[in-house]
Amino acid sequence: MLKFKKITDIKDVKIIERYTSQTDSHFSNMINSVFFAWTKVYPKEYCIYNGALIIKEFDYRNDNSCEFYLPIGKNALGAIKKIVEYAQKENKDLVFSCLTEENIEMLSSKFPVTERGYDRRWSDYIYLAEDMRTFKGKKYAGQRNHINKFEKLYGSYEYKVMTKESIPEVLDFLREFGKYREFVSESEVVEYKLCFDIINNMFELGMVGGYIVNNGKIVAISVGEVRNDMLYIAIEKASRFHEGAYQVMVREFARHNTGDFVKYINREDDSGDEGLRTSKLQYKPIEIKHKHFLKIGTLFERFVYPVEIHGSSVYLDDITEEDGENFRRLCADERNNVYWGYDYKSDEKASATAEYFLGFVKRMIKKKEEYSLAVRYEDKFIGEAVFHGFDYYGGVELGVRILPEYQGKNLGVSIVTAMVGYATRRLNASEIRMKCYHENVASAKMIKGAGFRKVRSDDKYHYYRIKFYKNNISHNNKT
Repeated sequence: MLKFKKITDIKDVKIIERYTSQTDSHFSNMINSVFFAWTKVYPKEYCIYNGALIIKEFDYRNDNSCEFYLPIGKNALGAIKKIVEYAQKENKDLVFSCLTEENIEMLSSKFPVTERGYDRRWSDYIYLAEDMRTFKGKKYAGQRNHINKFEKLYGSYEYKVMTKESIPEVLDFLREFGKYREFVSESEVVEYKLCFDIINNMFELGMVGGYIVNNGKIVAISVGEVRNDMLYIAIEKASRFHEGAYQVMVREFARHNTGDFVKYINREDDSGDEGLRTSKLQYKPIEIKHKHFLKIGTLFERFVYPVEIHGSSVYLDDITEEDGENFRRLCADERNNVYWGYDYKSDEKASATAEYFLGFVKRMIKKKEEYSLAVRYEDKFIGEAVFHGFDYYGGVELGVRILPEYQGKNLGVSIVTAMVGYATRRLNASEIRMKCYHENVASAKMIKGAGFRKVRSDDKYHYYRIKFYKNNISHNNKT
């Protein structure tokens, strides 16, 4: 089982950097300042599994979901399998985020039920470093005009490299900036506060910084990180009282921190701020790099209400309120419970009423854990057929229980065969599983009669399955 550790300090960030420095995704999420500062807002944990880094990010909008970055390092595919096992065991929604288009295609080929997309607010703006160093050409006439206006209004300026000695002066500028800044959203306030943390720790984080001095006073600052062929801009602030200071800062920071090997600049996302988006677009990005997500689903997503399944002598459909009393008798039957593998009385909130059992079915459907159907024979409710144990690879488990008075009528094979047909044709299952207690000889006979083959046993159950390879049924005897 994967064991995750919270990202709490620079030591954690440095461990992560050993891996993130290997990636060529060009996403700003992978730089040290993001892991160090923004993890306080969007909590992240990490795990090193068999030479691969796994990052887990929590979704503050959904307690049942956590998102994983694509593993980085050796045995990344093995790490993906471990992530799937982790999500399945923890009963969490499985989402991979911060993915390139290539990542999306690779992952989509491994899972049958997926939902993909991206949030434009978090897309990174990528620029050619040469463009930012020179502002050449007609398309940058506006930027050059701003710089000319700055020099005309305020005179000459000097670019200085940030050092440990200059940090107090830089922080004083940042405080002054905050006094006159009209923050229009909570995210802006958060970002501003995090700037102090980043600057105070920038050298331990391996970052570079610079600032513009005009008439002995700092009027703009910038802090970033160089990774391979890209300069990432983490902080960029300029005085509102010095028109053109931003353009001067952009150009000078590029001139002093890019060169033969650093070909690109990532100025991060716009957080959905329309003003910031307009500004970043005016610098003419060569790419707006989307961070895709891929939500991995199960075959449960393919159920379409109302469900109707026809067998040779039985009919399966949704359980209704009218089935309540017979369903209660089925669920509360002591002999059935012995072999069902779940005793409702283990739930402290349980009650042996029709309302409880019908409510339980609805809750399982809402949670997408189980889909229970009524089994009907000669228009009468005689039992329950359950699709459960959904996995992310297209597998599903079946379960059947029948009222005592209808047992021994050889209806079980017809029920399971109908369920297999639905799982095959409608759900497009890659694997269908069943199990039964060693002592339940009748159930074992039913399962084998429906075409399943035993694959293994433990001290309690015999396990059976039908597995599909490229539309061909395979009764694989390997575990």
